[in-house]
Amino acid sequence: MGWTILAIFVLCLVCAIASNVQTDKIEKKKQAEQRVKDMAKREEEYKKEVEEKKRRLQELEERRKKGPQLFEEELNGIEKASVTLSDEKINNNLVSAMGDIKIYTFRSDTTLASCGNYTVIDVETTGLKIQSEIIELSAIRVRDFKPIKAYTTLIKPKKEIPFDITDLTGITNEMVSDAPSIKQVLPDFIDFVGKDNLLGHNLPFDLKFLYKYGFDFQKNRRRYYDTLEMAKKTVRKMPPPGAYDNGSWEVMDYKLDSLCSHFEIYRNTAHRSLSDCLATSKLFQRLLKRFDL
Repeated sequence: MGWTILAIFVLCLVCAIASNVQTDKIEKKKQAEQRVKDMAKREEEYKKEVEEKKRRLQELEERRKKGPQLFEEELNGIEKASVTLSDEKINNNLVSAMGDIKIYTFRSDTTLASCGNYTVIDVETTGLKIQSEIIELSAIRVRDFKPIKAYTTLIKPKKEIPFDITDLTGITNEMVSDAPSIKQVLPDFIDFVGKDNLLGHNLPFDLKFLYKYGFDFQKNRRRYYDTLEMAKKTVRKMPPPGAYDNGSWEVMDYKLDSLCSHFEIYRNTAHRSLSDCLATSKLFQRLLKRFDL
């Protein structure tokens, strides 16, 4: 009787072990099959990622190719205001007497809609010093973030345009030989700008030159938007040589061309004031998104 019980116990033990072994084999088989499925899934996801990257690169290349043409078409499609010459006497101002230009600071209560109406301005000059002269003057009036009218004219300086400025802008002495003087067009330009909020890239630079020639823009209350200052707050610049570089920077510098390239604003006519106006307006709208308005 005792041997019978022992035999039954051993048999049950063997069956239990065999069952566990079988269960373990089935579980390992399931795990192996799952690993194969997971690998196939990851491989499929990787292929999709590669295809998506290829598609994005193709789209980017297409935008790079078509971008300048689309930019020029948009620029040429903006209605141009006629330039009216004036013999009105406007006295020059001392730049040292100009008050501080308080660039607008975006606050938590700033709404996107409140930023959609403005006039973007840009001047091309014979140099960076305030003693230099304006050789091209442009502005684009924007409503609800759409350019609706443009003002642009070459300006004849009193002195010849330096070669390096011609090389930079493409504006030659021949091009401005029959152009009006800044004094002849300034009243018309002031009327075009009106009481609008003003936008520019390094806006104080342009405003100082206009103020010098008699544009007292500060007599009207308005906002002053500057894409240079906006970029400094929201776009990471490459650190200077020798500084720690974690590779997270977005642009090498805050020049208009560098920022336009980063934000995929493609054009072929940099350093011409009307083109710079449209590029600055587009950049402004890209940068606004970084303020979470």
